[in-house]
Amino acid sequence: HMGDTFFNGFYPFIDSRSGGSIEGVIRSIDLVLELADAETVIIPGHGPIANRDDLIAYRDMLTKARDAISPLIADGKSVEETVAAAPTKEFDAQWGGGFLNPERFLRVMHAALTK
Repeated sequence: HMGDTFFNGFYPFIDSRSGGSIEGVIRSIDLVLELADAETVIIPGHGPIANRDDLIAYRDMLTKARDAISPLIADGKSVEETVAAAPTKEFDAQWGGGFLNPERFLRVMHAALTK
């Protein structure tokens, strides 16, 4: 059971105010992937029961989202400018239908990446 480190099919909440980080989430996913095989049942904190491939897809989305948002922050873009740039639009249809819509996810990621 992965708790809030895995939102299967949804953008996650990264609680940076309480010390959480995108890097910490990705590290925890990588740890689980080292332990899991094709037969492992993975219970996310949110969303349907998953398998290793689902967790890989989640990690890949998080990594690509981080890599798309980070240069905007490095260029001094505000959270509003980051939202307007829509750097995660390629993922929004698949991952943006849950607790965090695409705009809220970008705001959470901007906060997490500027801490």
